[in-house]
Amino acid sequence: MGKRILVAPLDWGLGHATRCIPIIRELMVQNADVVLAADGRPFELLRREFPDLQILRMPGVSVNYGSQSNMMFTIAKQFPSILRAIADEHKALQPLLREHHLNAVISDNRFGLYSRLIPTAFLTHQIRILVPRPFHFLESPLALLNRFAINRFTQCWIPDIAGAANLSGILSHTPPLPKNAKFIGPLSRFHRMPKQDEAIDCVVVLSGPEPQRTMFESALMEQLKTLSVKSVVVRGIPERKQKMKMAENVTVISSLSSEELNKLVACASVVIARPGYSTLMDLAVLGKKALLIPTPGQTEQEYLGSDLMAKGICAIQAQKNLDVHNGMEQALHASGFTAIGAESPSLRSVLSSFLATV
Repeated sequence: MGKRILVAPLDWGLGHATRCIPIIRELMVQNADVVLAADGRPFELLRREFPDLQILRMPGVSVNYGSQSNMMFTIAKQFPSILRAIADEHKALQPLLREHHLNAVISDNRFGLYSRLIPTAFLTHQIRILVPRPFHFLESPLALLNRFAINRFTQCWIPDIAGAANLSGILSHTPPLPKNAKFIGPLSRFHRMPKQDEAIDCVVVLSGPEPQRTMFESALMEQLKTLSVKSVVVRGIPERKQKMKMAENVTVISSLSSEELNKLVACASVVIARPGYSTLMDLAVLGKKALLIPTPGQTEQEYLGSDLMAKGICAIQAQKNLDVHNGMEQALHASGFTAIGAESPSLRSVLSSFLATV
């Protein structure tokens, strides 16, 4: 039996879980015995993707994002409870190490899953935490706190490249980086595919925390039903299996496997999605054109979307000013993402070296 490695993504949306998929696949190729831990929709997604792997229910840090755009205040009020939840997560890890004979842990943004007993790796693209302009004075202390928390882990893995042609910009490339940081290359569950015979004008990939995910879906559906474009909306709800016609030109699917979604997105002229970092890595691998709608008040997504639009790669709109028709036109005239290889030799090398320390 191989070394037992726990892989545990954060449960704030599906992105943390989807970018763990290539890590899990590579661990299996390298004969590791992978144990998964998740909660909510990431739990359902990983259970469907890896039905033969053991998966543990691990409650995450519960955060209420609210329905307003001022997410900074909403999350700030919950900061004490977030810190308590991280401490509880760390405490809960200790019996898991013994009960499941774990040899190492790979944590995607779960700050409590560090240990002095075994090697641990922390996966993140967000070394610098951006805050709204009136609160810029908080960025330095937040950066110090973030680096302190990350340095509790044996290694910090950044899913990007160190050079100028990177995806994460100042989020991962603002010095000083944590002392244990290394770039492992972009991560995507997708792979480049030949041009598909079936053409779809627009594929919408919904993701992210509630209630904003549902609000985004409602705003999109209202407009898509009035347009003469062939659209498929993937709701990102893995606990359901539904497919239905919402209009003659609009098909709605609750969720798809990675391979099914890979094929669908390959058919799309334009992809509409949140500019979450995992989504951007997927779009880059597939070389797609995109209309990006940041989650209101989420500074990270607003920065990533604006940076990509400034480079002429994609179109971006605020959710409150959503205009799907104009946004798709802008996206089609943008350059689109330059395809990158999903198979990262950096990831293979990093995982091999990590397993050698176990």
